[in-house]
Amino acid sequence: MSGPGIFMAQFYGKKNKEGVENCFRIKLIIGIIITLLAIFLFYTFGQQLISLYLNDNPQDSLKTLNYGMNYLKIMLVGLIPFVITQVSSSRRETGNTVLPMIASVVAVIVNFCINYILIFGHFGFPQLGVSGAAIGTVVSRVIEMSINIIGGSRNLYLKDAIKMKKVPFDTTKEMLKRGLPLLCNEILWSISIALI
Repeated sequence: MSGPGIFMAQFYGKKNKEGVENCFRIKLIIGIIITLLAIFLFYTFGQQLISLYLNDNPQDSLKTLNYGMNYLKIMLVGLIPFVITQVSSSRRETGNTVLPMIASVVAVIVNFCINYILIFGHFGFPQLGVSGAAIGTVVSRVIEMSINIIGGSRNLYLKDAIKMKKVPFDTTKEMLKRGLPLLCNEILWSISIALI
């Protein structure tokens, strides 16, 4: 989504509302495609993907795999608000960096508090361990998404962007062309971090 984000900032600087809206729509389409693909991959191959990181003795690996699968099943729900937050972060490209930052800080605080309560079972809540951590993350992502959406609904440049009009092919082609090197960079960086 970085490629359309760069174009969105340029269109915003030129006061080109239609260009900003097209960039937002492209980010939304990319986000939906990536989310559906990720949910399919993690749901279908989650066990094999988690197993790539397990090399302890078989008994410990089985426990870790079970914890990982419990976490993954809950986190799949969290992918939806996560991608909506990424798309709604278009506020940054349209001149408002404060609200997304506040939303992120609130999300971190909420995640910390819910983790404390649900992982260890404080204040009368059950001790959920790894599942509690996943629930905390999902709830914090929903809150972050909500703050960004509510704030974005007042943004003049993004207000009409949700109306799914057809995006010109030339615009899409140019954004994909410019965004592809960024995508390759992010993929290589992610793979290298996973390997490390």
